[in-house]
Amino acid sequence: MPDVRGQGGAKRSDMAAGIRAGACGKNAACDMGSDTTRGESAPARTASGRVRADRAAQFMPFAALRGYYELVHAQERVVEPRHELTEEEARELSETIYRVRRGQIVRAVHYDRDAYVTTTGCVARIDLIYRTISIVKTTIKLDDLRSLTILEDPEASAGYTQGTPS
Repeated sequence: MPDVRGQGGAKRSDMAAGIRAGACGKNAACDMGSDTTRGESAPARTASGRVRADRAAQFMPFAALRGYYELVHAQERVVEPRHELTEEEARELSETIYRVRRGQIVRAVHYDRDAYVTTTGCVARIDLIYRTISIVKTTIKLDDLRSLTILEDPEASAGYTQGTPS
């Protein structure tokens, strides 16, 4: 076996034996906080004596342009003026809101900051007092809605899957 020496000229096997035995002295590898006198095993170490977990930290992903991609995505939005609903549109929207129940799948077009956004999903909550509707995890003010469409009603479709009612 070739003579492999670590830092300070000691052989690897001598270093490992010193770590296992708890011999410290000037060896920096012993000062890592492991107490082998109570029967605990020493943490895994590399050939240079570093704890393997410390060595792995140098390979963590690094985002040199933190926040850049969010900024670029925000610039892609086209600013739209807010659309005022006509009386007929407001009445239809109000009727749809009162028909919507929790668990239905809906598509909502709503104003978000400076543009209209379409959100599709299952209704998690409707709060008529605070005038909000929650679709999955997105909470939308009812005043920001432009249109609301009920796509699927799980209760109504459940009757058809079981057969025709008698």
